[in-house]
Amino acid sequence: MRQWLLNSFHFQRTFLILTDITVGDYIRRRRLTLAAKELISTDGKIIDLAYKYGYETPEAFAKAFRKPHGVTPSEARKGIGKLQSYNRLTIQVTLKGAEPMN
Repeated sequence: MRQWLLNSFHFQRTFLILTDITVGDYIRRRRLTLAAKELISTDGKIIDLAYKYGYETPEAFAKAFRKPHGVTPSEARKGIGKLQSYNRLTIQVTLKGAEPMN
């Protein structure tokens, strides 16, 4: 099997074509999904979750959290609203040709 090396530009372009979202959006959605799961399953401080998932302030975390979930972290912890979940992606590409060339 032949492995290909892609530079950042081509990887991001290919990712967007295959998934219809940017790499940055995918990473943000996954982080906020993991943060939401941890938020509702633990009683840790919201500020600690904000730092853990890469946000410098609880306000920045709350603003980012509200976009996909429609509620603040505090509301989510109280069971208000329905949280969105973005599952981990696995991308497999198989190219098949008719006949190998000699």
